[in-house]
Amino acid sequence: NILFGEDFNEQRYEDAVRACSLAHDFNILTAGDLTEIGERGINLSGGQKQRVSLARAVYSNRDIYLLDDPLSAVDAHVGQHIFHHCIKGALKDKTVLFVTHQLQYLHLCDQVILMKDGVIAEKGEHTQLMAAGEDYARMIQGYMTTHCDEETGEKPDGKEEIEKHSKTRKLTRQFSEDAAPRRRLSTVVSLTSIGDNGELCVTEELVQDDEEDLSGNLTTKEELESGGIGWRTYADYLQAGGGYLLSVLVLVTFVLSVGAMTFSNFWLSVWLKQGSGNTTVMIGNETVISLSIRHHPDLHFYSLVYGMSIILVLIMVTIKGLSFMKFTLRASSALHDKVFRSVFRSPMSFFDTTPTGRILNRFSKD
Repeated sequence: NILFGEDFNEQRYEDAVRACSLAHDFNILTAGDLTEIGERGINLSGGQKQRVSLARAVYSNRDIYLLDDPLSAVDAHVGQHIFHHCIKGALKDKTVLFVTHQLQYLHLCDQVILMKDGVIAEKGEHTQLMAAGEDYARMIQGYMTTHCDEETGEKPDGKEEIEKHSKTRKLTRQFSEDAAPRRRLSTVVSLTSIGDNGELCVTEELVQDDEEDLSGNLTTKEELESGGIGWRTYADYLQAGGGYLLSVLVLVTFVLSVGAMTFSNFWLSVWLKQGSGNTTVMIGNETVISLSIRHHPDLHFYSLVYGMSIILVLIMVTIKGLSFMKFTLRASSALHDKVFRSVFRSPMSFFDTTPTGRILNRFSKD
């Protein structure tokens, strides 16, 4: 995810990791930087995904960088580290277009462009824009005023804070969204209580989760079966189509359809062999045996049977097609619904460890 097809250079890699403040996150992950990242970064927090993407860009060593608000998903101290060590450090010799809402970094930029209603409102150095006294200056002054008020604001006394809470409570210490991914870790439970002397007592208890997978692999390997299709698979398909009895009836329609076509061809061959039935006709003044089947005395009988056989063939082919379509459609629908219910009832861990493409294949070509 960081190399992204590039050749591994240890020094360049370490510099990119350090500049993007990823070293601590690698220590938290089960397998460090070898931990497999799930689809859409499912096992990373928003800040971690942001910094991994930034580290990938830094490692690529390009001349121009377009950074679209890279500090939006990270904490303030992490954002300060990234700006000074990555943007102003690792990328100091590059052309960087830095889009941000973090106004505290604008005075460190070479050029500032203020966008308003989709167009460039002001452009220039920080000092020039402040001297102009336009929208940019008013925005910075408002930010500085708000920032100063927050820093000088009175904080409530600690004893008052304690009195607002109940005398005993149970807290679970959680890693911040930026510092810890969603994974199985040992949980530290803090029990906070007020002692007899009025002091705040905090005790920590280590609760060990289930056994961890330290390999770093998130996606499970797909199981593939080779060889011929077993009878059990055919049996399941026949059951999904409506059962063995309905399967036999569909098979009977195939047999009857083939039988009807065979009888039609057989009857036509018999009719042609009969010829004229030794019927004599007059040709001039001479009596001869006719060679045409039109002169056969039982012509209507043969034509009637042949016509009925053709109608029977059409009826059986239609019944065969409809029954086969209904049977296969019912089997496919039943199997699809079964898989659909199983997927919907699967735990979230299943979707974390199973690629979306593998699930889609189950509903299509598999």
